[in-house]
Order: sequence, then C-alpha cells, then structure tokens
Amino acid sequence: MNNNLFNIVKKIISEQGENILNDPKRLKPIVSDYASEEPKEDRVAFGRAIEQGFYSELKKTSPNNRSQIKASMVQRLIAITGFDAKRCASAIDLLDAVISPSAAPKTQNTNVSGSSGTDSQKPQISKRTLLFAIAAFAGAFTGSFVYIQSGLGDNSWNQIVSDGIWSGFTGFGIVFGLVNVQTFYLKKKFYFLSILKYALIGFITGAAGWILGVLLCILIALNFNISEIFFKVICWGIFGFGLGLGVSFYVTNFPKKRAMLAGLIGGLFGGLISYFLPFSSLVGVWLGDAFVGFAIGLMISIVEETLRQAWITVIWGPKETRTIALGQKPVLFGSTQDVDVYLPQTSSSSKNLPVSAVISIENGLVIFEDKVNNRRNIVKNGDKVAIGKLQVEISTK
Repeated sequence: MNNNLFNIVKKIISEQGENILNDPKRLKPIVSDYASEEPKEDRVAFGRAIEQGFYSELKKTSPNNRSQIKASMVQRLIAITGFDAKRCASAIDLLDAVISPSAAPKTQNTNVSGSSGTDSQKPQISKRTLLFAIAAFAGAFTGSFVYIQSGLGDNSWNQIVSDGIWSGFTGFGIVFGLVNVQTFYLKKKFYFLSILKYALIGFITGAAGWILGVLLCILIALNFNISEIFFKVICWGIFGFGLGLGVSFYVTNFPKKRAMLAGLIGGLFGGLISYFLPFSSLVGVWLGDAFVGFAIGLMISIVEETLRQAWITVIWGPKETRTIALGQKPVLFGSTQDVDVYLPQTSSSSKNLPVSAVISIENGLVIFEDKVNNRRNIVKNGDKVAIGKLQVEISTK
C-alpha cells in the first residue's frame, strides 16, 4: 500500500468529510492536487475504485467477510484499468485501511505480496538445511559403497559407462536421502514407491550428469591440457547439475533452473573438497563422494530457502514449524498421496475432503482457498489462517 497516498486521503477526509469518498468528481481534482508527486497509476487505480463504488461496498461489509469480496474487486479493477494485480490490490487495501484503522500501515509501505520487514528470510543455515546436507552425505556414502568405482585413469567407453553407473548409484543415494528428509520434515506419509521413483530419477540424472561431464572434459582435453583436479571438479559439478534437476521434481516450487544451478555449485565445491581430502583408500573414496553429497544437499537447501520470494510457515506447535515455498504450483493440504501437507482424516467429521485447502499465487496475489467452508480470500504478508488444527502464516518479500 502507498503510505503517502493513505495519509493524503486521511487528510482529505479530515478536511472535507467522509462523504467526499462518495463524490468521485469532487474527489479527483483534490487527490490530484494533494498527491501530485505520487505515482499516477496509484492515483488512477484509487480513483477507479472510488468510481466503481468499492468504498461503499466495503463499508457495508463486515470485517470478517471483507477479504472475500476484495479478491473480486481486485479482478474487476484489473479489467477496468489494465494495471497489474499488485497495484490494484494496493488501491483496494487503501480503501480498506481508510474504513478500518487496524488495517492501516504502521511504519513502511506494504502491498499484497507483502513487505520485506522482519518476516523476510535472511541467508542462514537452518535446521532443514543441515538435515538436507546430512541426508545427502549419508545417501552419497551408501550409494558409493554399493557400487565401487574403478578409477578415472582409463578414458575408454567401458570405463566411462562404469563410472557413470557408479555415479548413478551415488545420485540414487543422495536423492533418496533428500526425499526422505523432505517427507519427514513436512510430516507427510511415507510412500515407498513414490520415494523410489524420485530416487530413480536421481540415478538417471546423476549417471547422465557424470557421463556428460567426462565427455566434456575429454572434448576440452583434445584442444587443451587439463589437470586431474579440473577433470574431477568439472565432472562433479555437472553431476550436481543433474541431481539438482532430479531434486526439483520433489521439492515444492523449487524452479528447475535454480535447482540445477544450486546442484552445479554444490558439485563443484564438493568435488574440490573431495580432491584434497587426505584419503587414498577405498573408505577415502566413499568419504570423498559423501562430502560431495553433503555440499550438494547443503547448497540446494540454502538456495531454495534464500531465493524464494513467498512462502508459508506451517505451525504444528509453539516450537514446531515448517516452511514451504509458494510459486507456480499450488500448495495442497489434505489426506491424499500428492498433497504437500498431510492432514489425517477423522471418522467423526462429515467434511473430510482429499484436499482440504489450497494456497497459491495468482496474478501476483497470494490466495487462500478453504475447500471445507467454500471460501476464497486474498492473504498478505503476516496473515495467519487456520487449516484444521494447524496455523499457517503467510510470508513474502
């Protein structure tokens, strides 16, 4: 919301009386004069909202039901002005704030997508990130243990395929660990076949990534002299690039390009570390692979948490919270295998639904849809909604 415009409107009301908001012809020149330095689009959106009678409509609606009609008003204002959803929602919020002092902004500009105040996430090593790193470490160690690589000294096709299969097992272990941790973290039900499917994607992307890395290094070596460290780090980097793609299929609203970049950085960094580890035995090889997995898991989680623009915090209890990114895919709450947050059904309830609630982003707005009570509301940064016994807080940057 435009704070300055809000204060200007309040000043106009104090001077002209509240009825000025029901007289668009008289209000327009006053706002233009008072708010000449404010963005023209903000003034136009506010003026169109007044002309459509949104102020009177909101004022007649109880505060509890007001959020339900605001979503409709935003869509109508978009159609009238052609402005983006955030600007139109800001105009509706301004009207709501004029009617309800509690809805007025306090210290900084806000909009429907939220502010970057104290709720904004800062880069940090969270509990989830550490779990991801440890799970990837254990998965890589186990996968490498299952299939022993025979070295990188021979560039024959058989050797490349053999190393690719070994990398596939390592990738299988990493993704298997990450998917299990993500399932545990979100308290979802464990479906072994579903987890196995994603782990197999890890096998394929891990094997393909390593083989592509080797072929790329061989191609470079035809024209330049490359060192063993360059060879190994590049191969691990492309291996991580492929694994990032595999992980993105399971982690909700983790863009594939961002996931692959995170995997690439983790693979390069892990490969560099593993090269300098003081181990020459078979156990050293396993540990080297495990440290690569650790770096990939760490980087994937850090990038996912740091760069997401909107997310929800699911609150199970005072000290038990989980975060899920919002994005292209709606976040589903319910009792089926495909939901993002599992809600156990109770036999005593007659309103059990496979999907009980949905939180999504539409035209830049965060929408909460309560399928049990058939309600659909716009929610903003800091808002909390109840879904069954859970509390869910909306956060945006």
